[in-house]
Amino acid sequence: SLEGKVIYVYKGFETRACHVPLEVIEQTPRILQGVGADQKVISRLTDAVKSDSNFEGKAINYKKDSTPFIMYWRVLPIKIGEAIEAWVAIQREDSSI
Repeated sequence: SLEGKVIYVYKGFETRACHVPLEVIEQTPRILQGVGADQKVISRLTDAVKSDSNFEGKAINYKKDSTPFIMYWRVLPIKIGEAIEAWVAIQREDSSI
């Protein structure tokens, strides 16, 4: 099952996160988390997804080489009728760590 897993990454993802897209496809987004991940933000995201709500937040994520970066993101449900078919995450990096 691909539920909760990455199914697509945009063209610039490899430059931003230093992961080849095939390394993250079928993985969970946790592949970008590390020791500095803010568990309060992750909990807010989890709660939003469980309640079928939008999410906005920022967090420290990690590139493949373990370099931290601050990422602002929005997570939105993609619905067909009333049913959620997938989720989309729109991400923007802030280079000021």
